[in-house]
Amino acid sequence: MLLRIIPKADWLSRFPMALMIGSSAGLGMLTYTKSDIIKQLTATMINPFVGDNWVMITGQILLVVGTITGVIYFFFSAKHEGVIGKLSKVGIYFLMISFGGAFGYTAMARISLLIGRLQFLLGDWLGLIQP
Repeated sequence: MLLRIIPKADWLSRFPMALMIGSSAGLGMLTYTKSDIIKQLTATMINPFVGDNWVMITGQILLVVGTITGVIYFFFSAKHEGVIGKLSKVGIYFLMISFGGAFGYTAMARISLLIGRLQFLLGDWLGLIQP
């Protein structure tokens, strides 16, 4: 790798760099798949249909379906056509709904903080608003 400082031989430094990056990426992908993806999928599906009423069971079914279709959407090794294409489209809808809900919750929290600050500024600090 020290050949990068010699202009005529700098192309030789790419081979050990490629070996290091490729092997660490391969080992990291195996570890990541085992630790994150598989554990999240199994945690989602352990006793998923245990509940007191139909609303709880329906929510758990939607959670499992949304998780599986969301993972299928991010599965880029196969072309998204046929059954995989339809399931990935369902995954897109689940992702859009969840991201929209997260954004709405964040916006609601920020507006709530703004209202609190305005009440303090206009009421307690300036005395323009009487409680």
